[in-house]
Amino acid sequence: METVVLEKEINSYMGRLLREKFGRGPGNIFCSVSDSLIAIYITGFLTPIEKSLMEHQKIDYIQRTRDLLMENLKGEIQSQFEAYIKKEVKEIYYDWNLDGQTGMVLALISGLDSNKNNYKDSKKVNGVIDQVSIEAEKSPDVIYSAKIDDRKLIVVRKGILVSIERELIKLGYEETLRIAKRNQEKRLIGEHISALESYLNKGVADYFIDWDFDGDKSYILFILK
Repeated sequence: METVVLEKEINSYMGRLLREKFGRGPGNIFCSVSDSLIAIYITGFLTPIEKSLMEHQKIDYIQRTRDLLMENLKGEIQSQFEAYIKKEVKEIYYDWNLDGQTGMVLALISGLDSNKNNYKDSKKVNGVIDQVSIEAEKSPDVIYSAKIDDRKLIVVRKGILVSIERELIKLGYEETLRIAKRNQEKRLIGEHISALESYLNKGVADYFIDWDFDGDKSYILFILK
């Protein structure tokens, strides 16, 4: 299937799925398909109930509810993507920007090349994310990044968990840890956004983070202006 047609098929599927499971579909969905991954950017997505909860400062409740629902949908999304691309999908990641009413879904098809820093000043961008990681927990064992297309940049970090985080996961506090790390790292990225934009020579419109705690790795997706 041609890439453009495939992207339209995935856009339609994700729109139907979100509408069915959340009771309301998104405004727009922008899908990018490559040999190594599928990256989906969702805009205009907030249900009336969620909007009411946000007005009452219940953001944590929305995050937990969405995480629970998306965890239950991972298998379905993975199977459907595999049917479209005729390849195995190894991992599914997701995140939301509730204030911006946006979100992302990231499907990994194959391992990303750690040498694929395929844009100017990638080392400087990696350095900013390394600093964010140090301020949040520790310097990653491995960090690299690549442009998916003109508007999407992915950053991969491996070896980021510290001992107290591993203990929290063992004790069953994985979801609490995910929300805490999501809030903290997004705040830190926001504090370093000017440096990132200067190295990318583009404004950053949005950014998302998710983790594989078992694999001790994380993916950050930047949406560029």
